[in-house]
Amino acid sequence: MATDTKIIKLVQKHLREGGTPVGSDFNLPELFGDNWNKEYLGESETVFGKRFKAAIDRGSLPEVEWVERNSANLNIYRRVS
Repeated sequence: MATDTKIIKLVQKHLREGGTPVGSDFNLPELFGDNWNKEYLGESETVFGKRFKAAIDRGSLPEVEWVERNSANLNIYRRVS
């Protein structure tokens, strides 16, 4: 299971390297691309997604905010810094 610190570092890496511009919206499959199923060491997408949203809600990733849940039941986030 990925720790909050690991989740934060992983997301920050993908934000930087993936070229997600400030102000753009994304969901986790868009952020992680082809590695969406492999990056988080044994956690399901659902578990990782819930842990990620909890980290956002706690303010652990101030560069990202939650926007909404879309019609495909995916959480949408925005890079704010």
